Amino acid sequence: MNLYTNATDRYFSFYYTYFTNRIEQSTHVSAFFYEICILKNIMKPITKEQYMTLPMAKQATHALESGEEMAGRIYMYYAIKLYLVNDFFVELWYHQTGNHIGKIRVIEEDEVIHFYGDKIDISGALH
Repeated sequence: MNLYTNATDRYFSFYYTYFTNRIEQSTHVSAFFYEICILKNIMKPITKEQYMTLPMAKQATHALESGEEMAGRIYMYYAIKLYLVNDFFVELWYHQTGNHIGKIRVIEEDEVIHFYGDKIDISGALH
């Protein structure tokens, strides 16, 4: 199951219904265009810098709902999952004995290759 697709479908379904109802009720075209501008800002992909400023709980939610799980590994007490979120990589460090997310970090491509190179097929990216 692709979480990104499901989350995106939910957002578009909600906003399609919302704007369809607003068009039927609206007498001013400019009000509709104002709402479209708000929608564009809501649906704009988050950048790596913006993501890093979010609180840890929102980072986790965003990665789980909008990211695509790429690989996983185990390190000491942690089950680490790698997610592709928009155009950057995020690791969620799940503390297995403590039953909580202990750490979230944005990692660079060279670290992805180092830690996950044998688990991810990158042949399509080389063409």
